[in-house]
Amino acid sequence: MIPIAAYSGTKMTTCYTSIAEIEQGKLIVFYDIGRWGIPVRYIASRTVKISRKQTVLQFS
Repeated sequence: MIPIAAYSGTKMTTCYTSIAEIEQGKLIVFYDIGRWGIPVRYIASRTVKISRKQTVLQFS
């Protein structure tokens, strides 16, 4: 679920999105706020850090 700011006036999006890697392990997500028929629509963005948890295998 995309976190939409409370001040946007809507909890809806028409789901146009774009994702790009801006550096190793860091993405930027752009998405639209609003819906058809509402006069205020704009583009928002969020950065997302990607990490992988290391698994340690122990043998006995």
